[in-house]
Order: sequence, then C-alpha cells, then structure tokens
Amino acid sequence: GKINREYDSILTSLRIFSLPELDLLLKDLSNDPNLVEMFEEQQSNTNRMVENIDSLIEIETGQSFPITIKNFQQEKFEILVTPQTTIKELKRRLQIQIQNKITDRRISWKHIWKNYCLIDHNRNRILSHQKTAENYGIQRGDTLTFARYQPKSIY
Repeated sequence: GKINREYDSILTSLRIFSLPELDLLLKDLSNDPNLVEMFEEQQSNTNRMVENIDSLIEIETGQSFPITIKNFQQEKFEILVTPQTTIKELKRRLQIQIQNKITDRRISWKHIWKNYCLIDHNRNRILSHQKTAENYGIQRGDTLTFARYQPKSIY
C-alpha cells in the first residue's frame, strides 16, 4: 500500500555509491578542517563527560574524597581523588581547575612544577608522579600547599 510506495520512493531517491566513489568522498570529508576540528571538540567534550560520570560514581560509592590545595595567595582549590589517584593526575586536575579560573592568560605549568612542589601538613614534599595519594598518606580532608622546590643537597 501507501507505506510500500513511500519506502520505494525513498530507496529510489537515494544515490548508491560505488566503493571507489565512497572512498573518495570519505577522504574528502576527513580532510575538511572544519569537520576535523568539530570531531576533536566533540571527542574532548565526550571525554570530559565520561570523567565527570566516573567522578560522580566514585563519590557515590565512597571511593573518592575531597582534598584541598592552597596556593601562595591562600586560595583554596578542592580536588577529588581516590587512594589510587596518581600525583600526576592530581596535578592535572588542579591545573584544569586553576586554568578554568584564570581565563585571561595561560599558565606555564612546566615552569611552575620546575620551581614549586606540593607539600603535606608535615612539610613532606610530594614529588613522584607515579606514586598515588595512598602512597603519600593523603586522606579525606587533607590540605596540600605549594612550596618553593629546592632539591635536597647531596652533601
């Protein structure tokens, strides 16, 4: 009946591509800078959403907990971590939070981490990117602060 005629109409209006034509079309599309940028932005947004969902699950299941990081101006930044969060990841989360707050300029994190480090309440330096919050004894409610990084003397 009427549904079959509409279906046939749709099918006949579709152009069937040969494999070489389809391959050429896909190559053209993949070289379009606007589409590439749009895809990368969408991928970045998707990754952030997945991270946010993971964080919410960790909070709800009691796996993650907040810690505070204070900078030299005594501004406080709350970061969610789990016992298995690496120091590298902790720093990444802090960097994102600070950079989102300071939108008028870019921060040279390479310079920051070369000259400063995080310390705990006992003034122990937190340096190893591979170690975890648990390795450093970081617990719920702890406060870490920035300190000038001075390598320990070998003498």
